Amino acid sequence: MRTAIRLDECPTFDTAIHIASTKDVPLLIYHGIDERYPHASYRHHRFLLEGAADVADRAESLGVDHIVHVSRKGSRGPYLIELAKESGLVITDMVDLEPWASWSERLYGNCCLVEVDSHCVLPRPVFGKTIDRPFRFREATKNQMKKRASLNWPRMKLRPKGMPETWNPPFSPVDVRLELTNDGGAELMSGCDIDPTVVPVKELRGGSSSATARWENWCKTGLRRYHLNRNNAALRDGVSGMSPWIHYGMISVTQIVRETSAIGGKGAEKFLDEMLVFREHAQHHAHALKHPERWSNIPEWASSSWADRTGTISELSPMELERSCTGDVLWDSAQTGLVRHGTMHNNVRMTWGKAFANWVDDPEEAMKIALEQNNRFALDGRDPSSIAGVQWCFGLFDRAFGPVDAVMGKIRKRPTLSHQNRIDIAEYVDITNRPAGGIPLDIGIIGGGLSGMFAARLLTDLGHKVTIWDKGARIGGRLTGWNTDSGEIFHLGSRSLDSIPRWMDRFTEEWERLGFVKRNGSTLIPLKPIPDLLNHLSQGSDVRLSQRITHIDVIKNGVRLTRDFDGDVNVSTHDKVIVAVPVEQAIVIASWLGLEIMGQSYSKIISWGPFQDIPQTVPEGYNLTKVDDSTLLVELSSDYSEILIENSLDQITKIISERMGLCSDGWKSHKWRYSTPFSGPESVLSKNGVSFIGDAFGMEIGTSGAALESAARAVSNLHLSKFESAFRRSRIQASLFDW
Repeated sequence: MRTAIRLDECPTFDTAIHIASTKDVPLLIYHGIDERYPHASYRHHRFLLEGAADVADRAESLGVDHIVHVSRKGSRGPYLIELAKESGLVITDMVDLEPWASWSERLYGNCCLVEVDSHCVLPRPVFGKTIDRPFRFREATKNQMKKRASLNWPRMKLRPKGMPETWNPPFSPVDVRLELTNDGGAELMSGCDIDPTVVPVKELRGGSSSATARWENWCKTGLRRYHLNRNNAALRDGVSGMSPWIHYGMISVTQIVRETSAIGGKGAEKFLDEMLVFREHAQHHAHALKHPERWSNIPEWASSSWADRTGTISELSPMELERSCTGDVLWDSAQTGLVRHGTMHNNVRMTWGKAFANWVDDPEEAMKIALEQNNRFALDGRDPSSIAGVQWCFGLFDRAFGPVDAVMGKIRKRPTLSHQNRIDIAEYVDITNRPAGGIPLDIGIIGGGLSGMFAARLLTDLGHKVTIWDKGARIGGRLTGWNTDSGEIFHLGSRSLDSIPRWMDRFTEEWERLGFVKRNGSTLIPLKPIPDLLNHLSQGSDVRLSQRITHIDVIKNGVRLTRDFDGDVNVSTHDKVIVAVPVEQAIVIASWLGLEIMGQSYSKIISWGPFQDIPQTVPEGYNLTKVDDSTLLVELSSDYSEILIENSLDQITKIISERMGLCSDGWKSHKWRYSTPFSGPESVLSKNGVSFIGDAFGMEIGTSGAALESAARAVSNLHLSKFESAFRRSRIQASLFDW
């Protein structure tokens, strides 16, 4: 099971159950949720897990063996290959996009493999070619579509054998329903190498049950007026919104088409045109091409026109576009809705896609960025239909239009202002700009270091209110730094940000563009003092300094913080709290909540000051760095830092300078009782609305990557909800002879 995540009205499953029963052999459903699909994230994984839970329910009711594998730390391996080698026949969903197509090729060498089209009314191999314009596809397929549109789906009244009791899979199957019920899948996904910055969508639940319920409701409330309302993005029920479930194969398109045909009317007629012409055309187009997402598929007239455009482009970076920084109300609202809610009105998506040309000079790069935004955030991304839709914005399936435009050339124009004036823009902004999860959260973050600030950036972009409480007089924590009089960067804490995860690339590319860092492999070298980067991340948050948290209490509907500000005691209440402090301080805070945390950090002491000559003999445990021609930095080893940590800064300065034979005039010292952790939980811990993050709460422990990872995972966890049991729904189907 790959992309048809259902058992009812599913050609893949029905083919398998028919052959297994005919040959009198056991049938096993294997559903693998991998980490390697493009833009793998908490959003897509949660939707997949919800779909798998529904399948588990249905398989149980049918008496069919069903196992789920979720690739993650401690459970990665060629399990599908191992299962394939044991099998007499492997049947799977037909997928034309990469990497699934290549995975199929690799399977062919290990088994007999049959791929079944469970996504189209007219199966792709039956038609077997691409046609450049939808209206030509309509003419070529109308007789077949008319014949198939109203057919009932056959009901398989066969019960195949189960697997032998002595058989064991090559991995420990995941009980998806249990994982979702326990914590919404948080612990399961914590081991997955996926992007945690793309948060789950609480408003949409994956699975056949939710898909069927939504579809049946829309048939009653929206389908008959679809032809009138489909282009008005300010109407909440103007379109079905079924594309996420259709993309993941959680509901059958044959069911949707058949039931639409039965309802009839102008709304149904237009909806059928979208399903049977535009959607199916995109599916067949992708099937006929090796790489349907590439620029080379754009027609020659369009690529030539793009090359000849003369307009001035106001360049924006991919991250500026992701964060809706264009100043265009319609476009920014559409993008915000995509990032926060994983959906975009299809009519707006065409206007949104064409607008990239206003802010990216290279049209091929503009299309690439548009596809990345769509595929990363949209629950119907990485689908032939949405890929073709984005490419249509750049000329695919279209013709030349005049007069020639300075920016768009001969490409059909869709100005955002014209589109904005056609709808109730205030209502549309209200729909798209709702906070992620649908409810605005008031979140307090304790600690203004890298982990806390990155969490703050993600949360503010998702529409939540964030207050950062830090006991220091300035932000930075263990990453404090300065510039010397000569302009050299002077890092008191870390001199690099190490072990940066690959999903951070789009953030670090922006940090490079802004001049904060330069990349060296998976390490970032600061070009400015780290607090400058932290200030950048804190934009949109309320930063409160010199605030020492003295207690945390869990109260009804929130968390109360007691704070000490220069001797004055104050109280504030938040919906959720994120604690981003060294692990020893986290241990104390956790004890107030009855949560036990274990961990320990190295101490660290540094001194710096003027010098004329570097000492000939360097004391043991002293590491010397020449900052510039007049400033020397001394860093003590963790052992020697531990010996001196209880001394005052003046005493430390005197001891260090004297041991090097230098005058202590002009020298200063700084100490961190808790610097780099060498033990800790290595995963985000949460209890009663309080989450603990930092470099002791992520992998690899003690690195900047761990701090960033834990921050992002905690933010995604805030957007998870516990799973309630799926309701089972058995379709009433006709006999095989009807089909």
